[in-house]
Amino acid sequence: MPDATVPLKIGRYEIREELGRGGMATVYRGFDPQVKRYVAVKVLPRELLHDPTFRARFAREAETIAALEHQAIVPLYDYGEDDGQPYFIMRLMPGGSLADKLKSGAVPPEQCARVLSRLAGALDEAHGRGFIHRDLKPGNILFDQHGDAYISDFGIAKLVSGSTTFTGSGVVGTPSYMSPEQGRGEKDIDGRSDVYALGAILFEMLTGEMPYQADTPVAVMLKHITEPVPRVLEVKPDLPPGCETVIERALAKERDERFPTAGELASALASASRGEHATVARQPRPGRGQPVKTITKPAPAGISRKTVARVPATTETSPREIAGTAPTAGLRIPGWVWIVGAVIVVGIVIAALAVGGGVLFTSARITPTANATGLALTQVAQEAATAQFSLNANATATRQAALDLEATTNALITESVQQVSNLQASQTAAAEGTVAALAQQTEEAGATASAQESVTAAVAAATAEAQAAIEAQLTAPRVAFIANGDLWMINLDGENLTQLTKDGGQKASPRWLPDGRMLAFITGLCVKTVDVLTLESNTLICLNYAASVDSFEVSPDGQYFALSVEGKLHIGNYDPAAFQLIRSRNDMESAATCMLYSQNYVESASWSSDGKKLAVEVQIPLSGLKADTLRVFDFACGNNAPRKLEEFPGTWFSMPAYKNQPELQGWGWDSDVLFAFVDNVRNEGFGNIYVYNTSNKRPARQIFPIAGGRCCYRDPQWSPDGSTLLFAFQDIEAGANSVTGLYYIPYGQVGTGASATKIPLPDNFFSDPRQKPQLVMAPTP
Repeated sequence: MPDATVPLKIGRYEIREELGRGGMATVYRGFDPQVKRYVAVKVLPRELLHDPTFRARFAREAETIAALEHQAIVPLYDYGEDDGQPYFIMRLMPGGSLADKLKSGAVPPEQCARVLSRLAGALDEAHGRGFIHRDLKPGNILFDQHGDAYISDFGIAKLVSGSTTFTGSGVVGTPSYMSPEQGRGEKDIDGRSDVYALGAILFEMLTGEMPYQADTPVAVMLKHITEPVPRVLEVKPDLPPGCETVIERALAKERDERFPTAGELASALASASRGEHATVARQPRPGRGQPVKTITKPAPAGISRKTVARVPATTETSPREIAGTAPTAGLRIPGWVWIVGAVIVVGIVIAALAVGGGVLFTSARITPTANATGLALTQVAQEAATAQFSLNANATATRQAALDLEATTNALITESVQQVSNLQASQTAAAEGTVAALAQQTEEAGATASAQESVTAAVAAATAEAQAAIEAQLTAPRVAFIANGDLWMINLDGENLTQLTKDGGQKASPRWLPDGRMLAFITGLCVKTVDVLTLESNTLICLNYAASVDSFEVSPDGQYFALSVEGKLHIGNYDPAAFQLIRSRNDMESAATCMLYSQNYVESASWSSDGKKLAVEVQIPLSGLKADTLRVFDFACGNNAPRKLEEFPGTWFSMPAYKNQPELQGWGWDSDVLFAFVDNVRNEGFGNIYVYNTSNKRPARQIFPIAGGRCCYRDPQWSPDGSTLLFAFQDIEAGANSVTGLYYIPYGQVGTGASATKIPLPDNFFSDPRQKPQLVMAPTP
């Protein structure tokens, strides 16, 4: 039963489900029928419409995102009002948030460096334009389907040159990631406050723990202001030593001692993750021979002057300190400092209330006390508090759907499974019966030589018949594909529909091994195989350290594997037993004895039939967008810098839909000169189909394998001999009633008026029109 609180439409956008709800906004998963894509729809709740401050802040967030167009900031598509309710439309981020990823624990330093390097460019761009985010935290860092990070939620961003903040005069942000100057309520914060927050996030990514923890938000904020920077190597000793230097500078109490830009922080982290020692001077901790000096500085308006413990600056740092192995003589905070600090924080809160402001925490609420002042503070904080939304609910819903599907699938009885195995068993049983009968005759007749010969001939005939049945099954033209969370196999004539797996889990990239009997596929962070005759499934490799396993392929001769992990292509000798010994990133890279390619993010790879060329799908920047493109190399084991032969679509030809959304929704290669690929028109990847011929160097031409010139196709693949084109198809003219079918056509008949042949499947076999069948034809052994 649908949720009555979820609207059916907002503006022109069809609402499918609620993704997140907070104090200032609600976010839905929506569908834009005009351009056929899913989007995130953020609306201001109606109960806040009466408050001009919230309305102005909501509009300000949309204006900020629009002004800060950057590849690492969640883009704004549209802004408007529906029946007086403001909304804006953003890109849907299906990869969840950094907060979701941190639930699994710490992140490897190399991956941290990759994420921060991407985010740093966006932050420096924002700071250069005068915008300070003020609420960076893991929940506001989102990931797309490729695993790339984006910054979201500029609801409390501040324009340095402006005078209006829409947040009153109190403290705003999330205490666990808030800079000391932001926690003190200072007015003149700059981009280095975001750098501090980024340092706190980095500490959590590296260790799985927040740098400061306490029972209340006020206590956490006070620790950020007064306590020394925690030593990251004490929490996680196996980190590269340079990480401690990076953390200490990023979390320096005084902003002048921090990295001046997010880019410099990201660059220092990248060096540290490679094991290089940081060379930047850093403020030493007070210790033996380092007396603490007390300095006085002006306080923000309405707050009494304060004293801050600080050590003398120095430009000399010992090698042990640079390496992160200096003695751990920490700064001891006397009890009176805590008392003074508490008085300061309470003074800030009371002063903010006195001038009409409020204390705004985005992730925690202060517990009210019995006195009138506490009650007033709680009321104001509750009215002003905003809860950040998260787009990871889509991923949660998907996981739940997978669990539900698994429960349903396990209840089904598939009568067509193991037909060949049953045939072999029946033939063997017949042969055994024949042997027994002949043996009885032989015993009764006196065991003559002719009877023995008859027995041998009968056994040989029965065995040959069973073997012939197996060979017939393996040599029949057949395809494997994904439907409803499982792998299936069927002959092109519709015979022998077989369910190969029954777990209902998410699967991708099915690939036949050269023997035509084993099928490899990706599920989660693992590559698995299934024997299509016995249905026995085995795990080939699991890379639990990785953020993603993108593709797996074995060369036609069975000699090499190509495995893309986090966009880096590993090629080495294919040895299933050796895969079982791989446990870490270093193990995986050591196994790449032929090639380790990381010039661009590699999504998939395929060999030519002779094994001398390699085609890869990579992501490149194109007209300010991230574009999928196909690149063809000469392949020779041991060459890490192969010669590039082709790259397309590239800049010299394109397709109409590709120009605005440069994604290739599946591609196929005939292993010689023909490439087929599809753009994105509807249902998350069905579109027009194009073929490019590398031998004539002409732009790709659109083809119409289904008679009538209708859309839409996806997952084009060629038969192993390159003669036949296979694909999935939905008739766009059927609208919402269109169903997915699997088709094939001899390529020589394309353009002659002939129409592709549909592979017979039960009615409505694909339950979701957005499913990706990813069909692939088996090789002949």
